[in-house]
Amino acid sequence: MTAKNINFQTARSLNYYFAADNHHIIPVGGNHDHGRDGEFRYWSGASKNRLVAAFQFSKQKSWEKKLREDAEKIAAHCPNAVEMVFVTSQDISGTKQDELREEFKSQRGWEFTAYTREWLRHRLTEFSQDLAKKYLGLDMPQTVGFVTTMVELSDADEETFAGLFRQTSPELVRASILESTRKEPFEINNWYKLAIIEFILRDFKAALESVNKALALKPLDVLMVLNMLNFKGAALAELGRQNQSRPLLVEARTIFTSLVGLLKRAIDHCNLASVLAELGEPDEAEKHYLRCLDLKPDHAKAWNQLGSIYIRKDQIERGVECFNKAIQHNANLVEAHLSLATTLLLFYEKPAEAIRCFEVAYNISPELDRKWKYARCWFSMALLEDGRAEEALAQIESGLALGQDDIYLLNQKALILSRLRTQSKVYEDQAVKFLEFRAHALPQDYQGLAELIEILTQRGCPDNAWPYIDASFVCKPFTLSNIAKTLGISVADYYSGFQNAQLYHAFRQKYELEDRNYSGAF
Repeated sequence: MTAKNINFQTARSLNYYFAADNHHIIPVGGNHDHGRDGEFRYWSGASKNRLVAAFQFSKQKSWEKKLREDAEKIAAHCPNAVEMVFVTSQDISGTKQDELREEFKSQRGWEFTAYTREWLRHRLTEFSQDLAKKYLGLDMPQTVGFVTTMVELSDADEETFAGLFRQTSPELVRASILESTRKEPFEINNWYKLAIIEFILRDFKAALESVNKALALKPLDVLMVLNMLNFKGAALAELGRQNQSRPLLVEARTIFTSLVGLLKRAIDHCNLASVLAELGEPDEAEKHYLRCLDLKPDHAKAWNQLGSIYIRKDQIERGVECFNKAIQHNANLVEAHLSLATTLLLFYEKPAEAIRCFEVAYNISPELDRKWKYARCWFSMALLEDGRAEEALAQIESGLALGQDDIYLLNQKALILSRLRTQSKVYEDQAVKFLEFRAHALPQDYQGLAELIEILTQRGCPDNAWPYIDASFVCKPFTLSNIAKTLGISVADYYSGFQNAQLYHAFRQKYELEDRNYSGAF
């Protein structure tokens, strides 16, 4: 899901130089600018007249003369002016700035703000290294302030931020923005930037809370409201997918549907299609993916997600074509490589080719497990199918280092060790230790207990399995071992039962006992 900003960077340079945090300064300039290099227009109350904040920039040493001349022009030609912002490459003392503020207020009724050489230097070095490099040839390391500024101006997707956090961690930027919200809790941009950084850190609940706080402050700018609504839709969709929450997905669908009707951008169709797919509406999702690709044929993510729709509809060849087109348009799109890998493994039984796709994905993004939690498990399956069991085990161990209680990884590890122990005695002790762990950690682990009994029987000590059987099946106040002893049931009997219990359990989930007369199951 991508929260793409509506483009308002036309005034970006003036924004950096003139009024931090205001994106809607209108450039004027030229020979007949009436003293204004730019202005900002806004309404006051119910008045239909737009008030004006006028901006002037000067590199002249005689800055004060320039200031007064421009003030005269502005006063003569811009009767709605209520404020003047003056930017100069020279230094102005604090005392002088106080005098000018009082003078402009008393004589013209204007608010007056001066940004001086020192302010410019600070803005360039702390917040605008890209402009310093572009206009001054200065190549400086990124600061937290600069990354914080870029967070708001950029699209909230992983590709955009991939290079932004090479020198500064997103956690550090989050701390800086969080402090800004504490100091200025009514500043809308602070909450919006916090929402974006939370989104980057994949804390979608916090991202949603922050953007809701920004919207609650009632931003007046229409573009900002639309951007925030778009972002809110993305956060709702990701949180809904993460928590399998249909209400959140439906709310996201409502937002994206309205944006599609209003803006008709490719990204809005893609976002809506993604939510529709999650809601189990693949045909509608397909329509919007195709519309997205009509508007933007090189939209790699849309190609990848359309491929997933075709796989779901059992149109495997079309799905593979889409995955390849996604990679063609963006060779670094990790999810496309993963989609192609699992398709090659599941539908074409080509584990070697799947392995190559997984390797490419991990080379692009070594930390991809944090987003795609099952990638490591699929990678392991491909290696196991290709006869590379030891490598498959290594991949599972890497996955378990991040999620020690992941049942899919735990089951895959059991499968791998089961195969390895038959190939080499080196792995038998490791298998026993892991199966003993499963007996305590996973109740009613039929298959694991059956294998543990088998190994212990081969070692000549089958009765050593009883403590693990009792640990896995709690039937207080008795134990299965006591019941077995009373009834004369052996460990070998339990072994046969455990071998068939998993199959029976799966069967009974499908056919309840009371349904037997209707299902024909018996």
